[in-house]
Amino acid sequence: MKYLSLVITIFYFSINCAPLPEQRYSQFTFQKNSYQDGDSVFIELVNPVAAPIRINLQLENSDSSLVRTLLPGYGDTTLTYHYKYVDSTTAKDLDYFITFGDPTSSLADTSFRYAFPFPKGKGYKIMQGYNGKFSHTSEYSRYAVDFDMSIGDTVTAALDGVVIGVIENYNIGGSSRKYRPFANYITLFHSDGTMSQYTHLKHKGSFVEVGDTVKKYQPIGLSGNTGFSSGAHLHFNTIIPTDDGAKSFPVTFERVEGNELKKGDTVSH
Repeated sequence: MKYLSLVITIFYFSINCAPLPEQRYSQFTFQKNSYQDGDSVFIELVNPVAAPIRINLQLENSDSSLVRTLLPGYGDTTLTYHYKYVDSTTAKDLDYFITFGDPTSSLADTSFRYAFPFPKGKGYKIMQGYNGKFSHTSEYSRYAVDFDMSIGDTVTAALDGVVIGVIENYNIGGSSRKYRPFANYITLFHSDGTMSQYTHLKHKGSFVEVGDTVKKYQPIGLSGNTGFSSGAHLHFNTIIPTDDGAKSFPVTFERVEGNELKKGDTVSH
């Protein structure tokens, strides 16, 4: 028994001490071009996804930021930035932060009824519900629901939408928060301006690409155990844009309100 405990301890230690990936991936390829003319920097931006995106741009070594820029779905614009210390590298020294969605749009009352994010005929236990103490503790995740799905189980779209983000190249995970940036996931944009995310997917486990239109119940990927995760499962989250970025909102499933789902419950279509 002591030998077994030692083996388990060594395995856990080796998994949680694996080197972190050096390469980082983005949900989509952001299209930008920049060039200089005199003391001005011109920045051309193209939104490659169906959802509006908000962009904060910052020139390196500058104390001022560009005003947050909102690009509609598939929209483009050119910004002019007057910068006192323009040199041959200024236009390249761009730091930017992107968030999905337009918080000023008149969103629906988020009353769409979502399907469970797995195929009809299947049933899964709830591992963590609203305000779960392990990882559902932020405004971004407080209304997420974790389904006890095994690695390789099929994940389906919970609502009609358009794919606006896919990450599938990570192959690492663990119960330490240091693994949070290394989750594979899919983001869908819905007609009321809200989004849904399907997280901890298997390495190379996406069936869809950015720009694809998907229907409710359509298979979109495979469950996994990547990122900040204590074990294989699917982290399902519904998201609404806010002035500060985005936050989770309570989900209404087809036959039950999300707040009724408690750890240990088994659910099926």
